[in-house]
Parts: sequence; structure tokens; C-alpha cells
Amino acid sequence: TNVYIRGLAPDTDDETLLRLVGQYGHVESHKAIIDKAGFCKGYGFALFKNMEDAKACILGMANANLDAGFARESFNSRLKALGDPTSTNLYISNLPTSVDETKMSEIFKDYQTMSVRILRDAQGVSRGVGFVRFANHEICDEVIERFNDKVVVEGCAEIQVRYADTYAQKTLKEATTR
Repeated sequence: TNVYIRGLAPDTDDETLLRLVGQYGHVESHKAIIDKAGFCKGYGFALFKNMEDAKACILGMANANLDAGFARESFNSRLKALGDPTSTNLYISNLPTSVDETKMSEIFKDYQTMSVRILRDAQGVSRGVGFVRFANHEICDEVIERFNDKVVVEGCAEIQVRYADTYAQKTLKEATTR
């Protein structure tokens, strides 16, 4: 029910957009996209409460010589929607190659870890990334807060800590890359 409208005048602001689209039904949110100089970039969005109102808006915009259609979901929002809110698996990157499973376990010794794995190349050399599965989701949130963008080995760069991708997220990234 999110409608993308293109062809808006440079003086269009959020209120003008609401007056334009509000005549077609209940608008839950709306946004005219404004540049740094304060002028509309020519497009905006209106999220309607129901599909009938969104369709009416699209037809109404065509009658007003404006281009409108259903907005496509952004890559990041699709990626987020494919995540697992119960995941306990964290992806750790930017690790020094000297960090092995034992050292990784030491880094996270204050938390209940279920498994630790370092990814290695064909010669057995660390790729600088690994996975740690923790006992629960709350621990993962705490670990991310405490360790993301922090130095864990003196003299080395900050590590990156985030939730590991789900199979569906990996598939989406691969398809997008192709």
C-alpha cells in the first residue's frame, strides 16, 4: 500500500503532498523527498491504510499527469524481513589471522558460548572471519553492543560483530550480486 509518486513540483513539501494524496483515502504516512537546498527532488511516497485507497491514488495521480505506482521494497528492508529474530549466531569479521577458536573463546569468555568457528582457506589460514553461537538472543545483543567496532587484540583493527545471515538472506545477497 506504499505509493511512489514522481513528477512533483520543486515547491512540494510534506503538507502539499498530503493534500494531494489525502483525497484518495486514509494516509498512514507520507514524505516528499527534499534536497539540501530545500526543494523537492520530484518524488515522494504515501503509505495508505488499505489497498483500495492506494489504487485510487495511483489512478488519481495519472489523471493529474503525475507518474505513480506501488513502491518497491528496498533491499535493506527485504534483507531485514528475512532475518531470524530468534537467532543466536553472530558473524565476527575483521579478526586478526592470529585469532583461532581458543582465542575467540577467550574473547567471549564472559558469555555462554555454544560453538565457535573460524573460517579458513584451503591452506588452513584464517580468513579473518568466524561465527560464535551463544546461549540466547539477549546475550547476542549484549555482545554486539560491547564488541562491535572495538579492538579485541591490541595493535589490530576493530572487529565487526553482527547477526549471521540466514539462508534466505544469503540467497537474496547472491541473487542481487548476480
